[in-house]
Amino acid sequence: MGLPSVREASPGEGCPSDLPPPSGPFIFGNFTVALDKSQCSVTFPEYANYVMHAQLTKSGKIHLFSYQTPGLSGRNLCSYTVSEVKELYKRVPCLLDVGQVFGLQGIPVISELVILKKDFCTIGPDNPALDEVLYPNVPLNAMISGVVVIRVVPPSK
Repeated sequence: MGLPSVREASPGEGCPSDLPPPSGPFIFGNFTVALDKSQCSVTFPEYANYVMHAQLTKSGKIHLFSYQTPGLSGRNLCSYTVSEVKELYKRVPCLLDVGQVFGLQGIPVISELVILKKDFCTIGPDNPALDEVLYPNVPLNAMISGVVVIRVVPPSK
């Protein structure tokens, strides 16, 4: 098993605007999405982001990926549906060159995404809102987690 790596996105390099339907080899993994709790996000909530972390595995290789989603919609993360999360992150595997990291040529596309758990979804004494004025419905500690399957669509000949 190789050492894990952490990759961040370099926007848009080689990713088509219309992704092809999923096909090809599988990459499996787990993901979490939570509020970015960096000093900037907490001090300046108007610049807050969600951050997605994924641990992906193929043929005994494990790689860690991280991606920040710019801007908050003012919604509680726990209110997002599977379809909305999939839509929000649909280009991320391509932006992070997930296929290439595992030695696969082509365009990586999310084929399945399942939310298994939603935590800290309610605002209360132990889980305040990110900001009472700007984001009164966004719990500071909300988190969703689940599993993801990515398929790498081979290049067209």
